[in-house]
Formats: sequence, C-alpha cells, structure tokens
Amino acid sequence: NASNISSHVRRKCLSLFFEYGAQVTIVYLECPRKSLLAQNRQRQAVVPDSVMEKLLRKWEVPSPTEAHSVQFEVS
Repeated sequence: NASNISSHVRRKCLSLFFEYGAQVTIVYLECPRKSLLAQNRQRQAVVPDSVMEKLLRKWEVPSPTEAHSVQFEVS
C-alpha cells in the first residue's frame, strides 16, 4: 500500500516479519502514471495531485533481495 513506497519504510515492517520467522513475499504492482492519476480522480476520496506527485517522487521499486520472494506485476 502507499505507506510502503520506499525501501526505508518497508524495512521497518520487513524486519519485524523476519524476526518472527515469516516467509515474506512482496507483490509490486505498477501501472502507467497517466492511468494512476486518472484512477485517483475517479475515487470517492480523491488524493490531491500535489500529494500524489510527492508520493511518486518517493517511490522505490522493491529489490529482489528485500524478501524471500518479490513478484513484479507491471501493466
């Protein structure tokens, strides 16, 4: 979800999961920027474009080494 868009933030969650011995899979979903912004405008609770742009600047694709498995779904 949007709260885990950077490796720094994901690391906090992942560290806890690994401490408990969890088998972790990250599923990375990506769509074109134009589609993402259009989908946002159609939501009941629209996120302001300025916030979306800020989030997009922080976006980091997960590394295959961040979890036991990383699945990439890119449209």
